[in-house]
This record gives sequence, C-alpha cells and structure tokens, in this order.
Amino acid sequence: MARSFYFQEWRVRFLALLEAEQTAGENDLARARGVNPLLIEDPFDELFMELALVNSSRYLDRPIMYARNNRDYNVLDRLEGFQDKKCRIFLRMTRKSFLKLTWMLFEHEVFQSPGYNKQEQAAVQIAILLDRLGHDGSGMSTARLAETWHRSEGSIYNYTERAMVAILSLQKRFLFWPKSEERVAHATCGKVAGKGFVGCVGFVDGTTIPFEQRPEVKGDFYRDRHDQYSMNAQVVCDVDKRIIFLSLGYSGRCHDYFVFCQMALWTQQHLYFDEGQYLLADSAYPISTVSVPVLKGPESLTQDGLDFNTAAANLRAVNEHCIGMLKSRWRSLTSLPLRIHARSEEKDISRVLDWITACAILHNFLVLEREILHKDICTPFRGTRPFGGDVDLERTPYDADVEDSEAFRRYVIRGVLRAARAPGGIVHYHTNN
Repeated sequence: MARSFYFQEWRVRFLALLEAEQTAGENDLARARGVNPLLIEDPFDELFMELALVNSSRYLDRPIMYARNNRDYNVLDRLEGFQDKKCRIFLRMTRKSFLKLTWMLFEHEVFQSPGYNKQEQAAVQIAILLDRLGHDGSGMSTARLAETWHRSEGSIYNYTERAMVAILSLQKRFLFWPKSEERVAHATCGKVAGKGFVGCVGFVDGTTIPFEQRPEVKGDFYRDRHDQYSMNAQVVCDVDKRIIFLSLGYSGRCHDYFVFCQMALWTQQHLYFDEGQYLLADSAYPISTVSVPVLKGPESLTQDGLDFNTAAANLRAVNEHCIGMLKSRWRSLTSLPLRIHARSEEKDISRVLDWITACAILHNFLVLEREILHKDICTPFRGTRPFGGDVDLERTPYDADVEDSEAFRRYVIRGVLRAARAPGGIVHYHTNN
C-alpha cells in the first residue's frame, strides 16, 4: 500500500472516530472500530500509535519489483563453470575468446573504483554486456538479465554502460582503415587479384539497423522503405570479412548513394586510397576511380556485362556474409532496444552509435580469433567455391592521367574478364559445368 493512500484511509478512520464519539456511547464506538470493547482504553491512542509506527518506516508493503537480489550469488563461479556451448549461447563466443577479451579489458579505468566500495568483477560486467548485445526482443531486457545474473536492473544498466566504454577503447586496435602496405597486400592477394580484381582493397554495402521503438523526435525521418524506423550503416570489409570502415548516423531512409558520397572515403579520397585502389560495390553506388559498381541497364545484358557481374557477385558475397555474421551473432542489431528521446536526442543518438560500433569491434575481434558461427549461435553460412586458377596477373599499368570514372571501370572490367574466362576462372567454371 502506498503511503499516500494509507494517510487518506487514516484520515477517514479518524473522522469516523470523532463522529462516533459525539453520537454514541463507548460500546458503540468500539463496534464502529470492529474490535472487542473490553480491550480498548482509548481508541485515539491506538490510532495515533499506528500513525507513529507508519511514519517511522519509509515503506509499507515493499513491492516485489524491489525485492532484494541475492548479492551473495557468485556469478564469477558460474562463469568459470561455463563450457563452450553455454559460452556461445550467453556470451556469443567461445570460452577461450571470452577469457582473452576479459584479459584485455579487466585493468581498464572504468572498472576501477576509487572509493571503498568495490565494483563487480570486470568479467561479470563484460559477460552481461555480451549477453545483452547478443539477444533481441525480451531476451535483452534488463528484467531478464537481472533474473539470469542475479543482479538488480539498475546494476545491469550500469554494467552495460561501463563495459561498453571498455569495448570502445579497443576501436583503434580492431576497427581501423588499413595502412598503405596492408592495402597493397590485400589488393594483390590470390583471393582478390586471382579473380582479376587487382587494386580492390575492400567491398562496400549498406544495411539498416532497426529501432525497437519509434524515435520520439523526427520519427518519420527514420522510417525506411521496409516501414521500419532504422539507421543506415555503410559497412566496408576486406576479403576476410573484417570490417575496415563503418559509417553511421544517417537515417535508414537515406539512399546508399547519398550516404556514400558524404563519407570521408569519398570526400577525402587521397587519404584512404593510393593510385589504382578502389572498392567493389553494387549498382547503387557512384562510378569513380575509388568505387567500381557492378553493371546495370543495357550494359549488364551483354556477354561481357553478364560475365563481369558474375565474377563481381562471387566476390561481393563476402560483404553480404560479413553483414550477416554481424547481425546473426549480435542479435540486438536486428531490433535496437535504445530509444531516441526528445529531451536527450544528441546523447541518445551517441549511445546508438556506440552500441553498433561495439558490435563491430567484437565482430572483428572474433574474426581475428578465427571463430565461426556455430550452430549454437545461428545456422552457419555456406562458403563459396574458391574460384581462381593459374592466371597471368601481369597487366598493363593504368594510366594515372586518365581521370574519367567510366574509363577506370572499363579498365577494371577488362582485367576481371580476362581472369574470369581463363581456365579455373569463375566464368570458365560455370560455362563448362
């Protein structure tokens, strides 16, 4: 019972006693109170004693939602008992990877308390964040996590925020644009150059990150073509499915062409690409010396167009797999539990960006750890056949003076077709099977 309701009831009872005292005898007064008249000396004394007792306590009947959690429950012991299967279900990674991640973060300043009250173990806070990032719907609610990990909902929120800060501190280590020598190595490796895409340093594609609830401010601005409220994410990855560039912040209704043209990769090309380097993209992206989209329209209907698009699709599937792995492992990206409020729009958007970035950092960490998508997490992707035969990679150097985007794409297409049609190439394989 709430205190305010009790005081209202007490006032009614007090007025009833006054009225009964004025209009009835002592026995009638006792019956009005519903007690044995032989046990009462002064009804007002008992009423005021009851009021004093209520005032001495902050709560009456404490609601179940505020029930004290079992703080003595040792979550760390439970984590240590997790085998790989449980780790994959709750933490979305193997025990070995979780221990390595914890070892990298446990000394972070966010987990150190200057006062006498010590924080929860860093491993527990990180585990709760991973559990929340890896589930969607009610599976990532603070109520479910509080019940699972035997901590209060407020603690779950605090652990999430702290562990998020620690994960984001790994961004320069795991989520970065490759240096010049690394780009050259990627552009000349067998998986890329062997298929004729010499100079390709990555693959770009867009996806949407839906919100669980409509944003309070500019809600219709976030409505996308799927009739969801979402944010656009431009994902650039390498051939190993490692994310090397992530652009966030635009509404899900924005076209990939528009968002790509606002990215630093486009506006400051000289800082990210060397001569002859480019990204392979789908037909929605602009044609330039740093982005080579697949052919569309009448061009795609010619034999050269069909062969080039076939070769490009085989390689571009890497980006589709990368985005699929990211969302399959970190299921919260399919329905973000964060809401953008009108009173704190900037702060809430920043939290959304941090949430998505943290998932991308963890994705890259697990790619480097060579973790696959186990059936305990989701159905694994089927790998594509490793095409690429013994082809001659000696090519005519591209004329740096030629700045025309169409000329550069034709130059790339010629090299791809030569590799694709060679024995062992993808077009040669499909033609003979």
